[in-house]
Amino acid sequence: MGYKPEEAVNLFIENALTDPVYYASVVFVVMLSVVLHELGHAYAALWEGDTTARDAGHTDLNPLTHMGKTSLFFLFLVGIAWGQCPVNPKRFRHGLLGNALVSFAGPAVNLVLALIFSVAYAAWFAYSPGAGVGQAVGENVAIFLSVGAIMNVVLFLLNMIPIPPFDGYSVATSLSSTFRNNAGVIERNGLILFVLVFFLGGSYLFAAGRTVFSALSSTLLTLML
Repeated sequence: MGYKPEEAVNLFIENALTDPVYYASVVFVVMLSVVLHELGHAYAALWEGDTTARDAGHTDLNPLTHMGKTSLFFLFLVGIAWGQCPVNPKRFRHGLLGNALVSFAGPAVNLVLALIFSVAYAAWFAYSPGAGVGQAVGENVAIFLSVGAIMNVVLFLLNMIPIPPFDGYSVATSLSSTFRNNAGVIERNGLILFVLVFFLGGSYLFAAGRTVFSALSSTLLTLML
């Protein structure tokens, strides 16, 4: 279950016909997770005293606001999406620490979502009335919840990688003088590093996501039973 990195991403849209439940689950989960991720940044920035996101209208639940048409197009076509949240670090009350907190807020939301989906997945198997729920319905719910958990673990891990444009880079440069002193070199090679992570590390990220989800859901299910 979950995202299938071993398949060519240009075949993702074919799932709309061959595996519509999986396709719809990925699209909905990614859209929801990206929007809430960006809202995490926006409200953390507000807490830090920066109203830039609110002033720009980035405190609603509209996917177009946080993702834009291009990101949504790629989500429906190849299952990949991104978001953005305008902030002004110069207005943060706590300076570099504030910047680290605002940057981490987005991935933290994904971590919470991964836990919520995992708890729901375990609870579904522990407490759902098996005889009263059709097999197809049960499988579809399990697919949706597993996709939700796995995708959010992946989004957390991906965004915490300390290279631009990921949030982990902002966290690292805010908290580490070594990163700040080498920011120029890192940013000059940022595109190369991003491509390497995205195309060579993708399968490892999803493998890690499935492993974390499996361990977490199994532990939760054991506790519930």
